[in-house]
Order: sequence, then C-alpha cells, then structure tokens
Amino acid sequence: MRLSSRLFLVGLFCAAAGCHPAFQGGTLRTMKGPLFTTNYFAHFQELDLNKDSSYAAVLRGFPSSHAYLDLMLIGQSRVDREFLRQLTTEVGMELDKSDGTPVCKAAGRLGQHIWGNRAWYLNPGWEEASFSHADCHLLKLRREETYTLKITVKGANKALGPLRVYPLLWTPHD
Repeated sequence: MRLSSRLFLVGLFCAAAGCHPAFQGGTLRTMKGPLFTTNYFAHFQELDLNKDSSYAAVLRGFPSSHAYLDLMLIGQSRVDREFLRQLTTEVGMELDKSDGTPVCKAAGRLGQHIWGNRAWYLNPGWEEASFSHADCHLLKLRREETYTLKITVKGANKALGPLRVYPLLWTPHD
C-alpha cells in the first residue's frame, strides 16, 4: 500500500473516531451539540491524586473558545464523604501560555469546598464525577497558542488507596 493511501486511511479513521488531527498533547474528541455546535473534549494522561507526584503536558491546537479544565474521576461517579474527610491531598493545577503567562492557576485540598473560598469541589454525577476549581473555568484559549499543563500532588494519604483521574479540557454547550 502506498504512503498516500495509508495517510488517507489514517485520516478517514481519525475523522470517523471523532479525533482532531491538528491537536497535539493528548486525545481530542468532538461531540455535536445543539443547533450545529461542536463540543471539544481533550483527555490527558491519567494520574493518581492520592500519590505525591508531578505531571506536565504541552498542548497545542485546542479550538479557540472558552473552556473548562477539570480532573475527571476514573471508574467512579461518587466519592464517599468519609473518604473525602480523610483525604489530605493538596492539588495544584496550572495552565500557562508558552511565554509563561498563566491562563488558570488552582490550588488547595480536594473536597474541602466552602462557598466563596475558591477551592476544589466535587461534581458528582450519574455516570462520572470530577473535581473542579472556579479559577479554571471559562478559559480563553486560542488554537495557534501552545500551552503547558502542570499538576502537582502533595500530602497524599496513601493508606486510602488510589484516586485515579485524568485532566479534561472541554468546551461547554454554547
């Protein structure tokens, strides 16, 4: 099979799977929204929020739009309140432009949200749950800009077991 035929088949497969070929740094999926809109979901590498560590990813090509950056729980739609009470993990998440200018910067203990304190809060759902921070909502992103996503986890209580998540950059319905 010639190279041009292979490239065509790869492009066709990617279009059918809903990925975006110009995006770099993770996996970008699309979903048709209401009234001819398209929503974008960029998934990044999995990490454990109950293990001290650092994570970084460089991304480029996310569609120019307003976006949210959350930490999606893997395999859980709810987290027990007692588990959250015992969780001592502090998470720092930052998304910076290539010149170092912060687009969002969030830090604090997980699940310790008290209205108005700009902390991480848990969003339970029927099929999935996430941790969100108000400082990483309605981000103004540009497709041609390169960004660096940095996440630090410290103060973990390993005795509680893993708390696996993946960072998700996504656009809301317009």
